[in-house]
Amino acid sequence: MKRTEKENNTLLYVLLGAAALLLVAAVVSMKLFLRPAPTPPTPPHAPEMAADSIGRSPALYQEEVHADSLRFGLGEVSLDALAAPLHRTVELPEPRTLRPGDTLETPHLRLHARTEKREAQGDRGGFRAEHLILSIENRSDDALAYRVDTRLEHPERCSSRGVLSHNAIAIAAHGRVERAECIYHSGLTVTVVRAETIDLPPLGYYYVSQLVPSQVGLEGRTAEGHAAPRPLTPCNLPFWREFASWGLEWADLIDFFARHDCQRYAPYKEYRFRTESGPLPAHR
Repeated sequence: MKRTEKENNTLLYVLLGAAALLLVAAVVSMKLFLRPAPTPPTPPHAPEMAADSIGRSPALYQEEVHADSLRFGLGEVSLDALAAPLHRTVELPEPRTLRPGDTLETPHLRLHARTEKREAQGDRGGFRAEHLILSIENRSDDALAYRVDTRLEHPERCSSRGVLSHNAIAIAAHGRVERAECIYHSGLTVTVVRAETIDLPPLGYYYVSQLVPSQVGLEGRTAEGHAAPRPLTPCNLPFWREFASWGLEWADLIDFFARHDCQRYAPYKEYRFRTESGPLPAHR
């Protein structure tokens, strides 16, 4: 009897010890599982990280330029010519107002205002209406990136105007684009407040034409209807909203993208319009 009682006590102690060990293990496990995860390191600023990660080696850049020049039927492209500084011209020293029938010539451009009946869009559907059309012609022997900013007395009245398809970024040598400024009414004029151009190398014409106008600082009303030459597809730059805070202006962006395909490259915040030849691809 005593032996049985002793064996029972021993078994009880063993069970109590095992239970204690299980309890300790459970507490330790809970502490491990409930411990907060370590704070991940702060990632670099997204736009800068994206800009730094898009760079290419000079050898790869040269291969890409060669392939692009063949794709656009341009023949061999000189990297020295592509790296050379571009010529920038302020075409208009002061604002000029144009009435229908007026023509304004600048060193590189010919601007002409006229009226023409076009399709417009109203709340009840399409209708035909007289429009004030601005024709912008490249008078030079080189392709041009252009910026022609205009002002109208009541731009809110122009929302129903018809939108003309045109290249709102660049004009080929001796080419011409047309855009509808507004639905015309008696006495309507258009004031050209800014006109600026940048000479483009042949490959640069195709490169910059892929840009989305609003992402390089062009006004929505005048750039609406932008259509890049076929077979180009528009670039949607992922961090274009940062450009203004970086101090990048229209001329800086045109200068960069005239040398770099925006499907592959993006500018860094310190890039500025070049006044002398520089490395390609551009880097800090």
